[in-house]
Amino acid sequence: MGEKKAKNYIISSLDDIAWLCNIRGNDVKFNPVALSYIIVNEKYANLYIDKQKVDDITKESLISQGFNIYDYDEIGNHVKLINETTIIDTNKLNAKIYSCLSKDIEIIDEVNITTRLKAIKNEVEINNIENSQVRDGVA
Repeated sequence: MGEKKAKNYIISSLDDIAWLCNIRGNDVKFNPVALSYIIVNEKYANLYIDKQKVDDITKESLISQGFNIYDYDEIGNHVKLINETTIIDTNKLNAKIYSCLSKDIEIIDEVNITTRLKAIKNEVEINNIENSQVRDGVA
């Protein structure tokens, strides 16, 4: 964000949020994700989610990592308060949230950083990918 001189980052991709927060849900059939959004800036990281579906251990973990947890429906009102340069991925941000952004702020459209970070694999992940390819080749 600093390199782009942006003050806010909105993430709406459910798989990116699940990866970033290390949370799983069952809000979408056959996908282990929770309906949620994230707004990050230099002062805070806000997670918007159905708080009733988040157990106490997960809440404590997220809070200890610096997340504020808000109800899912509060995202629109919080987006309306953003008055500085904001990074979004227009390929993933829905029209409702986009329409809440002020027309007076600069919008930077780029692929979510979490999407790029998920592509970086550690040694264990690389070994597991290779092993699964070997097993798949045998089948």
